[in-house]
Amino acid sequence: METQIDHAASMLDMTLEAQKPWVRAADIAIGIVTIIVGMWITLSPTLAEATLVFSMAIGLVFIGLARVFKSVSTDALTTQSRAMKIISGLVAILLSAVAIVFRDLAITFLVTMLTFAIMLVGLSRMVVGYSEKSISYWLRALYVAGGGLVFLFGFFAAVFSGLGFLTLRLVLGAVFLILGSVRIIGAAKGELV
Repeated sequence: METQIDHAASMLDMTLEAQKPWVRAADIAIGIVTIIVGMWITLSPTLAEATLVFSMAIGLVFIGLARVFKSVSTDALTTQSRAMKIISGLVAILLSAVAIVFRDLAITFLVTMLTFAIMLVGLSRMVVGYSEKSISYWLRALYVAGGGLVFLFGFFAAVFSGLGFLTLRLVLGAVFLILGSVRIIGAAKGELV
């Protein structure tokens, strides 16, 4: 059982670790790339279905890499958070790689596969928000709310992928805008994302 002193030391280590300028800069850069992908998906009038899948895959590769890197390089994570971040990151990278390599598969299948990765990333964000008691309450609430929205939008896109390309673009664009914004806000505050 962890003593109060060990817990306080662990929280201090996480705060100092999260404050590293290059980690924060990388998080902000990945957040910006994610937002750009979301804006492009939402606003591009000439976006084709194959380009949508490719954009989602590239965005999810960046998100997956960030999740895996942060989980293996941050010692102060709870076991539950670390496991969820690693699993969601690896699944996002793997499914994105499949979508990039096998672009000839049916678009609906590729979108559904990538939305599964999106739902897992949203679920992981909620787990981190719930289990990481050392980060500020408002940021935990943001993680849970943002993760919940990402999960619901991903679920909506997976279940109703036949509703129309414009609706799908708007939903998936919103997912990437939320993911990028949450990452930037956490990094700007110097807290664990």
